[in-house]
Amino acid sequence: MNAYRNKKEKFKESLLFQIASGNLKLGDRIPSERSFCKLNHLSRVTVRNALAELEREKIIEKRDRRGIFVCGKPEIKNPRAAKAGPRKILYIFFPSQPEGIEVNTGVFGSLFRGIDKYVNMQQDIAMLLQGESFLRCSEEDKRRYDGFIVGGISLQTCLPEILKLNIPTVVAASFAWGMEVDIVSIDFHEGGYVAAKKLDLEGCRNLLFLGIEYEHDNFILQPLMEEKYRGISDYCLMNNLEKPILYNVRGTRYPTLDQAARRKLVRIVKTRKIDGIICSGNNLRQVIDCLKSEILKRKYPLPKIAVFNDGTEGMSGKEFIQIYKDLELCGFCAAEMLYERFSNPYVNTIKKLIPVKLPVQQES
Repeated sequence: MNAYRNKKEKFKESLLFQIASGNLKLGDRIPSERSFCKLNHLSRVTVRNALAELEREKIIEKRDRRGIFVCGKPEIKNPRAAKAGPRKILYIFFPSQPEGIEVNTGVFGSLFRGIDKYVNMQQDIAMLLQGESFLRCSEEDKRRYDGFIVGGISLQTCLPEILKLNIPTVVAASFAWGMEVDIVSIDFHEGGYVAAKKLDLEGCRNLLFLGIEYEHDNFILQPLMEEKYRGISDYCLMNNLEKPILYNVRGTRYPTLDQAARRKLVRIVKTRKIDGIICSGNNLRQVIDCLKSEILKRKYPLPKIAVFNDGTEGMSGKEFIQIYKDLELCGFCAAEMLYERFSNPYVNTIKKLIPVKLPVQQES
C-alpha cells in the first residue's frame, strides 16, 4: 500500500509543480490517463486516483470527450521561503584511488569551473570540498547546503551516505549504478567510437586500445574503460575493420612498461600490424614514449596515436590526435540539472551524456 501511495503522490506532486511553474497553464489540456501511464510507467489505477484527487481539489477538470484541462493553480509551499540569502551549492569530489595512486586533480578543477559559472549566473554561491573531508563533517554542517554535485573515483561506495541527507544531488562525470540519482557524464562509448572513426579516416585499419587495469573490482575507472573499448569495437564491427586489440597497463601512479610488458606489446604491434593506437587517458605518456622508442629501435612503422584528453597536461601535443572531453561543460550542465531538480523535486531521475569533440583545428 505504501509503495502505491508513494507512486501516486510522486506523480501528483510532479503534475502540481508543472502547473505551479507555468509549464502547464490555465486552460491547457493535459495528456490522457493512458498517455500518463506510458510516460511515467504507472498503472491506470495509480494515475486515475491521482487525477481524481486533483479534480476534487479543483486543479483540473474533465470536459466530456474533449479531455482533461487545467482549471486552477495550486499553492506550492516553497521550502526556501523561510531561508534568506543565496543558495549554497557544494561540489564534493572523491580523489582517492586504490594503492595510494594519485589522481589528476586538474580534472576536478575543470568540472568546478563549469559548476561555478552556472551557479554564479543564478547569483548563488558555489563551493568545493574533498569527499573524505565532507564525510567527517557533523550532520548539522552537512545540512548547511542547498544542493550537492558529486563525482570522483570512490564515489560509488560513498554516495549512499550523501543521498541519505535527502538534499538535491547530481552526479557529474561519474556513474552511480543502481542508484536513483540524476547524472551528467561524458559519453565514453561515443568517445571510443569517435576515436576509432578518426583513426580510420587517417588510414588506420588495425587498432589497439591502451587501457589501465586496477585490481579493485569496485574501482570506477574500469567500467569507463570498458565503455570506451565498446565504442571502439562497435565502430570496427560496423565498418569492416579488424577487431581492436585491448591491452591493459598495470595501474600505478605513473603507468609504465616493464621489460616483459614492453616485449609483449611490441610483439602485438608487429604481428597484428597495428597502425593506430587509442590511449584511454593523458597519464599514459610514459607508456607511449617507451613503446615508440621500442618500435623505432626495431624500425617498424610508427602507429598513429589518439588520446582522450581531459584538458590537462600530459599528451596534449600536436603529435597526438586529441579526443576532447569537455569537463567544464559537464560541470555547467550538472549545475543546470541541479536547479531543474530544485524547480521540480518530484520529476523522475534524469541521466544526460555530454558528447566528446575534436579540436577545431583537427576537424578540417
